[in-house]
Amino acid sequence: MPITLASPLSLYSILGVLLTGFYPIVRRTVLLKSKTGFNNVQPRGNVHRLREKYPDIAAQAERMEGANANGNEILSLWVGAILAANYAGLPNETLNLFSLAFIAMRMLYNYIYMKQTTQAQGDLRGAVWTVGTIIPAVLIVKSGNAVLAAAV
Repeated sequence: MPITLASPLSLYSILGVLLTGFYPIVRRTVLLKSKTGFNNVQPRGNVHRLREKYPDIAAQAERMEGANANGNEILSLWVGAILAANYAGLPNETLNLFSLAFIAMRMLYNYIYMKQTTQAQGDLRGAVWTVGTIIPAVLIVKSGNAVLAAAV
């Protein structure tokens, strides 16, 4: 069976979103190892040690931690939206497009978050977060509407 936009693929997006949240912390660990080494006995002190020698790189490592935390925070909203949309029987095309859009927004969000150094870039990151958060919200509303329509 060929994979098309009509294929039921949206549940796989949960793993994709999980990976977009995990990516920044992997990048941070690689960055720490390359500059000061990584102390896995006391991992929360690694950025503090980095700040003493490389304050700009420490700031970037903190932003990577922030991107990771945000990815963990948004994951439950995405899981709920995708599960609700599948339960409601929304078309696979819709779910797949929304899934691709959300993963793309999360990747863009991470990129901006990890690279930002100005207030304007921070504002852009906030706008990307807002647009990205609208995607699961719309899926939840569409799901609710579909379930309500089926009950009538």
